[in-house]
Amino acid sequence: MRNIGKYRLLGILGYGGMARVFKVMHLEHKTLMAMKLLRPRGMMVHLLGDAEIRRRFLDEARMMSELEHPNIAAIHETGEHAGHLFFVQAYFCFNLGLLIGESEGKIAFNPTPDIVEPAQMAAGFEDIDTPY
Repeated sequence: MRNIGKYRLLGILGYGGMARVFKVMHLEHKTLMAMKLLRPRGMMVHLLGDAEIRRRFLDEARMMSELEHPNIAAIHETGEHAGHLFFVQAYFCFNLGLLIGESEGKIAFNPTPDIVEPAQMAAGFEDIDTPY
């Protein structure tokens, strides 16, 4: 397996136009985390340019690190490896079968959180200053 800084990559969790998300393990603490590694696709680089993509990625990490909510994974570290920015956040893994009642077992969280009205959600974003 490949290492990035203090983390061992265990597998890919997902990817999009700007980044890939990996399941990682902290080498010293042996804790599972999720790492978002900036690896933009060619079209994104062509449309936005490297500097803008890096700025947006860092803005995302900064904004997420300022939020505290049980449904938002906390940011633990940001960094750069071989020219690629990354941030490390809490990793949550839930068995979908448990969530929808197809598997036996116990769930350690409430699968039906309090309903948040769209107006309440929008009100929470009023103070965020972002150009996009």
